[in-house]
Amino acid sequence: MKPIYILLAIICLSLTFCNKGVPAEEYDRLVVELKNARTENQALKKRVKELIKERNALKYDKDLLLSKARGFFDLKEYKKAEGHLVLLIQKNPGTKEAEEGKLLLKKVRSIMKAQEKKKQVKIQVVNEKRLDYSNVKRIQVTVRVPALSKEKLKEEIKNLCVSYYRRGNHAVAVHVYLMTDKIKGHNWYAMYHFAPGGEWGKAAAGVPFSDYRLKVEFNTEDMRKL
Repeated sequence: MKPIYILLAIICLSLTFCNKGVPAEEYDRLVVELKNARTENQALKKRVKELIKERNALKYDKDLLLSKARGFFDLKEYKKAEGHLVLLIQKNPGTKEAEEGKLLLKKVRSIMKAQEKKKQVKIQVVNEKRLDYSNVKRIQVTVRVPALSKEKLKEEIKNLCVSYYRRGNHAVAVHVYLMTDKIKGHNWYAMYHFAPGGEWGKAAAGVPFSDYRLKVEFNTEDMRKL
């Protein structure tokens, strides 16, 4: 109820209990205004409900949803296209548009799945060589990698090194080759050392993990960029 309606109600109630010297015509007029205000308020509430219903009908319109989904698909915004197609199918079951939406949704999800799979980095471990001495456990790992930026390569190699560290190794050396390379001699693309201070020779038992660093050396004879 709007403030004016509340004010009128208060006035009418006040006049009911304190009507000394108040003309009967004035009192009747205020009562009528209050009734009219209540009627108007109910009409407004009804209209609001109708507008919400109309908005929802437009929001879930099958033609509009399908059209927007196609637009997002053409723009390669597959997540947004998926959202519109799901709404189309849920809110308009059994319609021709919903059936078309199901076909497009299948295509959208297939593309999204392929994109997600492409994002997943697959490092191929070619071989492992133990280089332990005394009670110090060291391992040299040779890997192949797909085309990655140097930042992404560093991130992936660090994850790999940490996994070997957790297996009880005190130092990890990783020789990195590209997928197209032949593994031969020093033809590696990059060599990483994960050890205390990043120094392979400082590997020792009992060194805290916080002292470990990852250092990289790129092959100076081959300045190819990933």
